[in-house]
Amino acid sequence: MGSKGQYKKNKVMIFNKAGATIKKHKLKFQGNFLESASVYTYLGFVFVTSGKPYAGIENLVNKTRKAWFSIQISLLKSK
Repeated sequence: MGSKGQYKKNKVMIFNKAGATIKKHKLKFQGNFLESASVYTYLGFVFVTSGKPYAGIENLVNKTRKAWFSIQISLLKSK
């Protein structure tokens, strides 16, 4: 099917209340072990193993704040 390098992009995340990365479970896909991740970004939203959305929301707020400051600086320079 695909080369082994293709599976380096694939990761697995097991959600749990403790938020710990569970490495004792080894998952295989088409004969290749998948790496466990403690943080994963999907479509710009950050997921963590606890399943709580706080990290993702905080990341989006920070990106929004940076964009807003850039807009303000551009508007001040254009006057």
